Amino acid sequence: MIFHDCQVFYQNPWSDFEIPVKSKQWIMRLKSFDLNASWIDETNEYLLARVEAKRNELQRIHQIFDEY
Repeated sequence: MIFHDCQVFYQNPWSDFEIPVKSKQWIMRLKSFDLNASWIDETNEYLLARVEAKRNELQRIHQIFDEY
């Protein structure tokens, strides 16, 4: 995604298409690339763990509000 002040990249860890490491490195070198806002990893191992952690966090939040 391109915003007026930065570029953000969201990698799909379940995609059948593997993005080459060189392409990911090129994206991360862009001047306006925002690593903190992006979800990208050279391998999908870390990214899968991050996605699962976020999913679990959101489920817990949903359960808190669902109880009331």
